[in-house]
Amino acid sequence: MLSRLQYREYWVIPVIVLFMLFGLILRLYHLDWQCLTIDERATYTMAGQSTTNILMWAIGGDYNPPTFYLFSHWSALFFGEVTNFSIRFPSVVFGVLLIPVAYIFGKTLDNKILGLLLAGVVSFLFPMVYYSQNARGYSLVMLAFVVYMTIFLKVYRGDTRLLTIFTIAFFSALCLWSHFYSIIPVVVSWAILAKKHRRILLTIISFVIVLCIPFIKYIGTVISLQQKVSTFVSGPFWLSPLDITIMLPNELFCWSWLIIIPLAVYWTATFRISLFCDLMFISAITIMSCIPMTFITAMSPRYALLVSPLVIAVALIPVSVIINRQDNSYKKIALFLLSVFTIFLFNYGSLLSWYTFNICPYI
Repeated sequence: MLSRLQYREYWVIPVIVLFMLFGLILRLYHLDWQCLTIDERATYTMAGQSTTNILMWAIGGDYNPPTFYLFSHWSALFFGEVTNFSIRFPSVVFGVLLIPVAYIFGKTLDNKILGLLLAGVVSFLFPMVYYSQNARGYSLVMLAFVVYMTIFLKVYRGDTRLLTIFTIAFFSALCLWSHFYSIIPVVVSWAILAKKHRRILLTIISFVIVLCIPFIKYIGTVISLQQKVSTFVSGPFWLSPLDITIMLPNELFCWSWLIIIPLAVYWTATFRISLFCDLMFISAITIMSCIPMTFITAMSPRYALLVSPLVIAVALIPVSVIINRQDNSYKKIALFLLSVFTIFLFNYGSLLSWYTFNICPYI
């Protein structure tokens, strides 16, 4: 029998499991219903190739790292054939794994309630569900980056053990191998670490260089391909920078941005706690940089999604503080559910519109 103290320690586990089941159901629902996008068709083609061919193609003929192609290939082998479902399934797995990782990040950042709030929002927030049903590297790079940022918090607070240093270097490299755009938030976070741990940062970078040696041949190919694409395409869907700027909040948070962004700005502006300000700085630089990069490279601005959990976490800190101040468990549960449900309400229209509208006839 578990003691009362043990119950207090482990009660979060069934809650996280429920969030994961809920997130899994949302991500599996109608997984193969929509047609493949243009980018997904490239994944479909690569999933049918051998591992060697995928690596050779990625290095010599594509501007994306081969990591997600490999996962889609192995998923197709597991299911026995290349289908819409099999190549999208790795994204489902990464999206579901993000839920417990979000909890760990929130708990490490501030407290257990923050972790649960973040995990709850991540489980249903429409962009995270949507891109967990997409056969591209969105959910993979977001998962890798949130793990990276969880270890970043430890190094930021003074954990300089060799294992921690190697782990943060490994996930830095994994972010880069998931998508090149992740180099922006990773490098910005390195700059923040340089203020406190310059020698440690040099060690991290040394490990990352070793793990990314294959990129040396990649660099020239990526630059040349980006230039070719930029010659013919003026941004995604031919939108202007202003259009993209207006679109991004809803793209990253749906209409929940009306709650999330004001809360995040309020918390950082009012209390100016250095760590939270640094997280918002990383997010702001990453999101703003994706606008010009969209017009000089072939990158989609949607990859700014990888920093959205940071903004959501900072926004939910004052909510977690209010919940923790309650002296009654029932009040805590009620406030927790009210907070998550409020964000869900602003998110509901997008979920409804996606799951009741098939775009296939228009592709």
